[in-house]
Amino acid sequence: MLPAFLHPVRRGFAAGAAVLAALVLLAPLADQDGFGWYFAAIAGMVPLFGWAAGGAVPARAADVPARTWLAGLGLAAGALSAGLAALCWAGTLLLWRADPPDARFSSFVITVGERMLTDTSGRPHLAAGSETTALTWAGTYLVFAALFLCTAVAGAALGAVRAAWGAPALAGLLLAVFAAWLGSLWLALSTDLPGIRAPWPGVFLFTIPIGVIAAALLVRAVTRIEP
Repeated sequence: MLPAFLHPVRRGFAAGAAVLAALVLLAPLADQDGFGWYFAAIAGMVPLFGWAAGGAVPARAADVPARTWLAGLGLAAGALSAGLAALCWAGTLLLWRADPPDARFSSFVITVGERMLTDTSGRPHLAAGSETTALTWAGTYLVFAALFLCTAVAGAALGAVRAAWGAPALAGLLLAVFAAWLGSLWLALSTDLPGIRAPWPGVFLFTIPIGVIAAALLVRAVTRIEP
């Protein structure tokens, strides 16, 4: 299954994966909390898997079943997401422990409890989210894994749509995604919906439905490509 997916794109895919791994490994050395580097690696899954999904055309031309190719893509996406998430998790943990307790912050870390901080005028106040436990660190790993896997599947769906129906279909899909984003932004600004905290549960409330929709579109597009 995995060779069926990797064979047409193995060299480029390996190079792209190495670049993403380098971004993740450099993050603890280059940034206070690694956010920018981790975010770049997460976003980088979109073009990597979008390009790799183009390999469905030669694979299908070689009579590789769509189910076999999709299973290989799933294995590649899952393995790369799990590995990069582990590196992000380890780097974040190192940065977290290196900072003094009153300076600890990461957009990816799930926290509990409260901490006492001092504002610019010297007055103490309680701030939410200061403590971590084994459970919150396990959840933090799942945050990274969900983000990497979601962007991988979304990128693969975009690439498969282009391979199956051409650039106009891809442009229409991107336009629909942009319209959906504008609609969600309008809904958030014009209603009194309660805020959704990040990373828990916000990351999962967004990545799960996006991943499911992208996976369904991916399957439809790949099965549309004729051998």
